[in-house]
Amino acid sequence: SHDIERILTVLGEDGDTATQSAECIAEKRMRLMELWQMTMPGAPCIYYGDEVGVTGKKDPDNRRTYPWGHENTELLEWTKRLTALRRRTDALQTGRFIFLYADGDVFAYARVIEGGRDVFG
Repeated sequence: SHDIERILTVLGEDGDTATQSAECIAEKRMRLMELWQMTMPGAPCIYYGDEVGVTGKKDPDNRRTYPWGHENTELLEWTKRLTALRRRTDALQTGRFIFLYADGDVFAYARVIEGGRDVFG
């Protein structure tokens, strides 16, 4: 929804800022979240600006304009690579989801297709 805080802002709120900035923590979490989203079943959804690091708190601060000329180009390139991976990998588009392992901070799964197997974890 457009009436909630931007995901990059939310992802940086409870990090250990004594060792890393909230922005650094948020971007690392964003990359993991995008990897998860692009490799899980279903249609991924990227809300405008998330791919370039738009931040914002609650309404009306969450409706910032696109940062033309000030995009986080590293995050944008990461998003482009993930969407390209999903487009060219049949298992990520139509493959079965198989849970493999979960313990603590580790969650592993596979996306499987007839005649091939791609594993992400």
